[in-house]
Amino acid sequence: MQNEFSILCFTLGLHSTFEDAVRAVTKTTTQMKKSIYPFATHTLSEFTAWLPSLVGQLILMWFVSKATVVFSNVPGPKVPLNFNGAKSKGLIALIPGNGDLAFGISAISHCNTLIMAIQSDICYLEDPSEVSALIEKNYDELKVSF
Repeated sequence: MQNEFSILCFTLGLHSTFEDAVRAVTKTTTQMKKSIYPFATHTLSEFTAWLPSLVGQLILMWFVSKATVVFSNVPGPKVPLNFNGAKSKGLIALIPGNGDLAFGISAISHCNTLIMAIQSDICYLEDPSEVSALIEKNYDELKVSF
């Protein structure tokens, strides 16, 4: 898909409303995207690709071990992919982790659809459908925010 992306690590604050949380994350990530930070982390990830596979995996796992929640948002293909004559109906991306990641949400666009996947360690969240219900409940509000 030839996407270039970068890791942005930041602390999420607690907010009393979903709108306040979205506004705060938008402000933080907009500031980060306009800084040198994403270019530095992108360069680091490009550099690790030149290292032996095990070293690159260890670096990635170190990054992930510092996180409680990982959210991945990747722009996907605008047209269906062709797999041996069958066209894709959707894509799913999983968050990298080696078992010590508490929670992950991935979002990938495919054609005109946004597909989200939720994964969690059962010790932190017994029923990921609770988060799914929260996202569905706030989806329209979130869509208007952007």
